[in-house]
Amino acid sequence: MNAIEEKQIIKKKAAGGIAWTALYNASSRAIGLISSLVLAAILTPREFGVIGAAYLALEGCQRFSNGGVDAYLIYHKKGAKHVEDTAFQLALIVGLSSYGLLFLGAPMIAKFFNDHNVINVIRVMGVWLIIYSAKAVPSAILEKKLAFKARLTPDIIGTVVKVGLTVAFALLGLGVWSIVAGLLISEAITMAMLFSKANWAPKNLLRLDLKTLREMLSYTKSIQLAGILGFIAMNMDYSVVGRFLGTFYLGIYTFAFNIANLPAALITQAVSRVMFPAYSELRRKEDIGEAFLKVTKYIAAVALPMGIGMFYTVPIFLTYTYGNKWALAIPVLQILLVLGVARAIFSGTGEVFKALGRPDVASALTFGLVAITLPSLVLFGKNNLIYVGAIMALMSLCSAAISLRMVLKLTNLPLARFINVLKYLLLNSAALAGLLTFVNYGGFFNLSKIAALGISILSGCLLYSVLTLLLEPESVAEIKAMLRGRLPDARKKATTYAEA
Repeated sequence: MNAIEEKQIIKKKAAGGIAWTALYNASSRAIGLISSLVLAAILTPREFGVIGAAYLALEGCQRFSNGGVDAYLIYHKKGAKHVEDTAFQLALIVGLSSYGLLFLGAPMIAKFFNDHNVINVIRVMGVWLIIYSAKAVPSAILEKKLAFKARLTPDIIGTVVKVGLTVAFALLGLGVWSIVAGLLISEAITMAMLFSKANWAPKNLLRLDLKTLREMLSYTKSIQLAGILGFIAMNMDYSVVGRFLGTFYLGIYTFAFNIANLPAALITQAVSRVMFPAYSELRRKEDIGEAFLKVTKYIAAVALPMGIGMFYTVPIFLTYTYGNKWALAIPVLQILLVLGVARAIFSGTGEVFKALGRPDVASALTFGLVAITLPSLVLFGKNNLIYVGAIMALMSLCSAAISLRMVLKLTNLPLARFINVLKYLLLNSAALAGLLTFVNYGGFFNLSKIAALGISILSGCLLYSVLTLLLEPESVAEIKAMLRGRLPDARKKATTYAEA
């Protein structure tokens, strides 16, 4: 098999993987959003805050609870049984250690948030760390093969189980424990199914391959550092709000952030988990750069109109549905949509750094972001949610710009090439924002909230679709092909690249 044929096979698998992952993320996020909206009517902002504090602690440990072995197994060119066994041992050791530290540190975390209710919630939810660590190897085996249909089936079933159980338990009056029980039961089911789908089990847990372990630790140390720094970068706002404003305002902020982060959560996870193994299979950095441009264009085509549409429509929906219960979340949510869109479009840069064997770049960039943002939050945001959202949005834009510049430099791509790829998408998005501003704030129509919501959605979708069909017909054809699991002929793509 020559290099061109190999690239086409990788692209075809990646396209199919993106389609499956996008389908999973779209369905799971839709189900999760419905679940959150139902829970928002049942639970209080303070209960949301307690769960937010527990998730914050859990995510901090999760960043290094599998030892980074999944990334190593995907990056490692040739899989071997002893490598997988060593990876499983390392993941389990780190996962158990993480849970132990979390269990012992729960009182200190509760003191940090000034809410003793957090202690038991953290200690029970922490069991998830062990489950997460145990499923790292079978997950990586399936992702390395780009077998995303098999990889995502357990996640889909787990999501349905989690949402169903959580809502049912909440209706029975279990409060925060409904979320805890739904999480643990669904994750246990997902783990069992992953082992079955991967057709894998550890063979020798009593013998540790020290040579493989050293190689693994050498590769994963930068990823682990980037993960820890990434956790701080993505959660320092939660920490500042919870510490200085309390769990009530943490609940308000968590609710706003979860909705505003939908563009990133819906799109980025779908693409990133596919593109890292796909990028890793490409040999030339220029090929990785071209693939990054293509993927970024697809993400932006969805994230930009989604973020703009949410800016205008979500406040109407929340006010109409909940009255004033979540009114404090609306202005924060609108500001944080900048962050959600920026993360969606540019977070794939981290996968490029890992595929190029340069996870240290991501670590350095994240460290710089934390060094600037955290003091800013403490100085200016500790007494005002609006300021917290504004600081996070501004820093996300700065981080995105610097990360993009580094990717273009490492892959030998000019900035003009990137701008040329996105120019029509930016034009379409500007037209969409103008239309929605006219509908909602033009003063020419005396519309009810529900009428404004309906007209905004219908007119916005129609305008953006028409402009995309007129200005980006080739991109529309490629997206259709990608969703069907295939890509256009390589020679046509080469011609397109040359013309661009």
